[in-house]
Amino acid sequence: MEDNYRWVLDKGVPRFDANGNFLGFIGAAVDINDQKVLERKKDEFLNVASHELKTPLTSVNAYVQLIEERFEEDKVEGDVKNYISKASRSLGKLNQLISDLLDVSRLEADKVRIDFHKLNFDQLIRNTVDNFMPTTDHTIVVKGKTDKFVTGDEPRLEQVILNFLSNAVKFSPIDKEIIVALNTDDQSVWVEVQDQGIGIDKNKMHKIFDRFYQVDEANHTGGIGLGLYISKEIIQRHWGDIFIDSEGVNKGTTIGFRLDALEQKVSIRTFLF
Repeated sequence: MEDNYRWVLDKGVPRFDANGNFLGFIGAAVDINDQKVLERKKDEFLNVASHELKTPLTSVNAYVQLIEERFEEDKVEGDVKNYISKASRSLGKLNQLISDLLDVSRLEADKVRIDFHKLNFDQLIRNTVDNFMPTTDHTIVVKGKTDKFVTGDEPRLEQVILNFLSNAVKFSPIDKEIIVALNTDDQSVWVEVQDQGIGIDKNKMHKIFDRFYQVDEANHTGGIGLGLYISKEIIQRHWGDIFIDSEGVNKGTTIGFRLDALEQKVSIRTFLF
């Protein structure tokens, strides 16, 4: 006879008598198998669709770059150059969206490759900020230093920091200053990205790292709500902590992550989660 397995959500509360003796549990088991099957099919669809979109998008992006280079050589100005520039930016956004979908598919399938190296934490943060600054008219100020090293996947940690910076810019349309603060103690290092933007409703704070959650649904500013979910998964795979805080709507947001500081030389390690 073939075994059949089903997903079940089981919750229980222990019961004790007046003397503290354990009497058992009161709880409930809910069949969530259909929900899990639908989630798996959705993830499989996202994975296939993302891969299929990636190939033609790469070709289109290459052709747009060639056109940009050709018009740059011919010193073309005006509307045509502006249209090409807008097309290039839109392609960049589309490419990021597809990359996020692929990341989510890999995370859900536990197929994310993490290459651990010894990294200078301060240099990692400052290099990432320097690379981001030409893309925005906001002022980004880096404060503090740790003078410590961590073990981590540099491109993946850069991805997290860039997501924090992008969100700070996106949700701070008026106040143009963003603070990146570096801190340390005996065991760990952490970075905080602080803005004075739209903030987050305290009642919605617990949803921030959920898949597809939009911070400001009323005034949609782009994206599909995957950046912070992916960032959380990356930091957790570095055995770190990710955190976010806001005093409320229109009171700014602080988001960051903490990693263990490295105290001794380590060899390069690769993990497939």
